[in-house]
Amino acid sequence: MHVIEARSGENLGKLLASKGLLPLPCGGRGLCGQCIVKVNGNVSPPTGNELARRIGNGLRLACQTLVLGETYVELIYKPVLNVSKLTLSVDIKKIDPIYKIIELRQHYPRDEGRIPILMRRELIDEMCRYYVSVFDLVMGCTSDESGLILLIDLGTTKIAYQVIDRRGNVIREGVEL
Repeated sequence: MHVIEARSGENLGKLLASKGLLPLPCGGRGLCGQCIVKVNGNVSPPTGNELARRIGNGLRLACQTLVLGETYVELIYKPVLNVSKLTLSVDIKKIDPIYKIIELRQHYPRDEGRIPILMRRELIDEMCRYYVSVFDLVMGCTSDESGLILLIDLGTTKIAYQVIDRRGNVIREGVEL
């Protein structure tokens, strides 16, 4: 049994995650349901996310729950404690960067039957002189040799971005929940 002090109005999910007791894979937005806990005490009323999930019987999404007074919490998710860490040594045979900046005129010929990204290849040829290929998918492009390129990663719970120059130097980056 752990005793954790909280301020009135503190988010239960963030508090438990800060102590390593609970994961918040969706960033605390109430979308994944992995932070379900059993709560008994003075807490905020259920949110729309919780009502939509029809969570009941004292169960709450910790990320949607504010501690308002003395509260007892039972973890439904059981953290794995005493996990041994292994170190792996891997020989690097070839340097293969995650992203490459490629001049379109020097790239492989058009394949009219395939759509390697969300737009057809001829549209890329018209709009861009250079594009960024990440694991062979087009992730950004520019028509200016000295221009900046925006890379976007649309994940399931977060959107990450980087602005890079043609040499691959990161100018700006960030993550939005």
